[in-house]
Amino acid sequence: MSGDRAFTTTIIARDHIARIVDAVGLDALMDEMIESLQDAIESFDETRTHVRARDGFHYREPDVGLLEWMPVMHTAQATTIKVVGYHPSNPAKRSLPTILSTISVFDTAT
Repeated sequence: MSGDRAFTTTIIARDHIARIVDAVGLDALMDEMIESLQDAIESFDETRTHVRARDGFHYREPDVGLLEWMPVMHTAQATTIKVVGYHPSNPAKRSLPTILSTISVFDTAT
C-alpha cells in the first residue's frame, strides 16, 4: 500500500450498544434510528441503488447453521455486503452469540 490512506475495522459489541443506550436513552436512540430510516427510504433511487437478492447456505454439519449475504451497490459510491451467520449452538458450545454479522463497505472507485 502507498499513501496516507488509513484502513480501519470497527467492531461493535453488546457492551458498546449498552453504553450508547445508557448515554442517550432508548427512546432517543430509537427516534434517531426511525428518522435515519425514513430519510433513507425517502432518498432511495432505484436507478442508482442496486439491491441483489439475499443468498446463502443452510447446513447441518458440523452443527446446524445458516450463512447469508446481502449485497447492495450505490452507483459511483460504494458496494456494501452484509454477511450474517446464524448458529443456534454457539452459546452453549462456544460461548458466542447465536447471530454474528459483518458489514463490509467497499469504495467503488478503489
